Amino acid sequence: MNKYEYIFSSNIGNIRIEVDDDKIYLLTGTDKKISGSCPNGLAKKVEEEVSDYLDGKLEKFSIKTFYDKTPYVNKVVSEIAKIPYGQVITYKDISDKIKSHPRAVGMACGKNPIPLIIPCHRVVGMSGKLTGFSMKGGVEVKKRLLDLEGIKLN
Repeated sequence: MNKYEYIFSSNIGNIRIEVDDDKIYLLTGTDKKISGSCPNGLAKKVEEEVSDYLDGKLEKFSIKTFYDKTPYVNKVVSEIAKIPYGQVITYKDISDKIKSHPRAVGMACGKNPIPLIIPCHRVVGMSGKLTGFSMKGGVEVKKRLLDLEGIKLN
């Protein structure tokens, strides 16, 4: 299967994705210039769904994701994928579920290759504190995404 890179503009900056014909492998912010035409149907669908999400029109992505990290990162990312729109959980909540440590969960969150679709922005510190976010723009973008979902923290 061929992988394609595509870069498109959004209201949180340019977004770079890597897709094949039926799965997304990467979604991240970038300073790279916007690509020309979409390389395939899935890239166009990702662009449409991300745009709809960022415009407040979509709460659940339908895109099939793929991540192949370490078994530990895969376990953490799998838990993150279960967090519903408009809700947050803490790093400790996840660490309790998988019998780990909150810092290790935070490190694994940083390795999430698809942070909008697998919503690590919905993972916060114990007191509701906003901590890191792997997308370009970091915590500022995390706050914007949580605000978009109606989540108000300290």
